[in-house]
Amino acid sequence: MKNKELETLNFTKLIKYDDIPDVRKRPTCNGYCVSCEQNGYLEDPQYMLFQMSHGADTEDFENAINKLPEDGFDVPVAFLLESPGGHYANGEPIPFEGFFKEPPVNCYYWLPPLMKEWPTADDDVAPGSYGKYFAYILAAHKLRNAYFTNVIKCSLAPADKSKSFSPWYKVRCQNHWHSKIRSNCFEQYLKEELRLLQPRIVFYFGRNAERMAYLNGIRTLLPNMSPALLRHPSDRRYGHKEATILSDNDIIISETIRKWKESNS
Repeated sequence: MKNKELETLNFTKLIKYDDIPDVRKRPTCNGYCVSCEQNGYLEDPQYMLFQMSHGADTEDFENAINKLPEDGFDVPVAFLLESPGGHYANGEPIPFEGFFKEPPVNCYYWLPPLMKEWPTADDDVAPGSYGKYFAYILAAHKLRNAYFTNVIKCSLAPADKSKSFSPWYKVRCQNHWHSKIRSNCFEQYLKEELRLLQPRIVFYFGRNAERMAYLNGIRTLLPNMSPALLRHPSDRRYGHKEATILSDNDIIISETIRKWKESNS
């Protein structure tokens, strides 16, 4: 990662490694965050916190693909999603302090499968392929200092380990136990990620991510940042106006960056 403090936060506190792992070759981690479980925030015994994510930035994508042109947009930009969902072959569940979770040990979370060229067109990005889509965003908009992360780092999953679904966190009710997890994860990780990155622009993938960040007080933490709402990548996988999601988001990203440049020139 470009920011070494962010790298340390992700790979020694959130997910515990002896050394910072390579983007493609990673040893099994020694442990991971169990703060919510230890504090009793997971109140419903039907669920467990299971699949984990961490952040990834432009430099991580470059190390996995190749270097982007040097004349890109170097202002720090954050892309926020809700929480891990689906099943992305993180690796086998690992026991730690009496819990089982699935931290990403096969490769960096968010990164695309092995590829040598940056995707440059809609046809290069298969529906549901977050890594390829994010690589496309970096290349299409020449983002030299972008950071992708989830607001909440662990998914909810059935406690019987069936992995049949990953239910979404309920963010509309601030008093729900899901909100305790959201708030704790923000205090432990996202708040520090944003403090270290100091993004000038924050893009939210979907209204749930936007609402989660709002409830966590992101506008107080980053009073001068420019926010923008994007369509969620899963829209393509489920066929919601599949043909337009990339172009819709491209327009929003381009316009947000243009307006930021104009107001800061």
